Amino acid sequence: MGVIKLPDNQYNAKTCTTHAISKALTAGLDDGRFGEKVDVFQNYITQALIGKNHDVGGREPTSFDQETLLVLDNKSKSYFNIEMTVAVCTLATLVQNWKVSNFLVVYNKLSEKHCVYVSKLANGKLCCMNSHGNIDQFPQLKPDKCKIYKVDATVKRAPHLLYSIS
Repeated sequence: MGVIKLPDNQYNAKTCTTHAISKALTAGLDDGRFGEKVDVFQNYITQALIGKNHDVGGREPTSFDQETLLVLDNKSKSYFNIEMTVAVCTLATLVQNWKVSNFLVVYNKLSEKHCVYVSKLANGKLCCMNSHGNIDQFPQLKPDKCKIYKVDATVKRAPHLLYSIS
């Protein structure tokens, strides 16, 4: 399968939300929790999301709600439309939907909001994956200090429309 759920680097851009959503989508596509397994590369998803924004500014996770990406499955070489939903949720929703959805959290980091992908819940903490290169790659956060977001997606084969080329 594609390279999934890795800490990455947003460098000097404020694209932490884009990177967190990319991890959530890549993981869900890879394990099939969104309905169909699709083998994608995390960095391609990140670049597609950044391209949709036309800038590298910070974003609220829900600003990606109802966005659609066209992606290539590396194994089948088929294209798929991935329509994502992103919504605020509770810790109880995270626990209840852990096996069918993916999650992000936003927390305060040095007087700024920062978004990370949640990889698991262990010992009462949210174990996350960051996008600051080698710095704090796997923060562990207390749920009561975060705003939690649920990420889901609908996966459909991209249609083949016929157009004449003249």
